[in-house]
Amino acid sequence: MRHLIAEGLKPPCILFVQSKERAVEVFQELVYEGINVEVLHADRTQAQRDRIVDQFRIGKIWVLIATDIVVR
Repeated sequence: MRHLIAEGLKPPCILFVQSKERAVEVFQELVYEGINVEVLHADRTQAQRDRIVDQFRIGKIWVLIATDIVVR
């Protein structure tokens, strides 16, 4: 991910990870890099998920990190 950022990230991007813990780790790293990022995982409410997806669609969120469970 750092390599992609160094080359110039071209939003929008969706990153799928295997666990909530990894999603949170990557989220924290990208926030530190100054990227507009959000994370979707099973602990989010449906309202939170809907809001995040809407913001991603309109371009307010550049990178969306999602766990495998959200894909289902």
